[in-house]
Amino acid sequence: MKVKFLIIINLILFSIIIFMGVHMYGENKEVSGEWKRINTVEQGYNCLENPIDPLFAQALSNSHVMIEYCQIQQLYYETWIAQYNDIMKKIRKKCIYDEDIANYNLFINEMENGFDKLQPLILNEILDNYNMPESPEKDSWGNGTQETLLMYCGTMYRNACMFFIPFLEKSDYSFPVNEVKESLSK
Repeated sequence: MKVKFLIIINLILFSIIIFMGVHMYGENKEVSGEWKRINTVEQGYNCLENPIDPLFAQALSNSHVMIEYCQIQQLYYETWIAQYNDIMKKIRKKCIYDEDIANYNLFINEMENGFDKLQPLILNEILDNYNMPESPEKDSWGNGTQETLLMYCGTMYRNACMFFIPFLEKSDYSFPVNEVKESLSK
């Protein structure tokens, strides 16, 4: 129950971020890879603008063919896993004490195994198709199921990136906006 609640909260937050990104993208067509903090001094936490999600949200909303939609979902996963690997290499360089390295390794291990633990519950929700007469089994996979899972996994890596980016120097990281635009235009 707790895991299902966390997944639902994560999906709601992801939807809000996508909506905000589409809204921000609509207001400002000039997108850069530089990350910016949103003023949250009074709340005491960091929040970042993310220029990648609006690009994917626009591409997904403009896709009209299932295979194209699935390719965008796959690209979303590939983009965020690459960003995660890049960011985590930089975080690892900052770990100089044994305890820091152990905590880093624990986090990496949990990220690698975390989605495998969540996947059955996510599939339960994706494949909640008891009302479909042509699909008597609950867990029959259809077009796009694998890509949808990849996109959810990409979201998990995206959230990890958004958590660690504020701990990097601005000169150490920028979002790959031009690369994403180029990939989405293919």
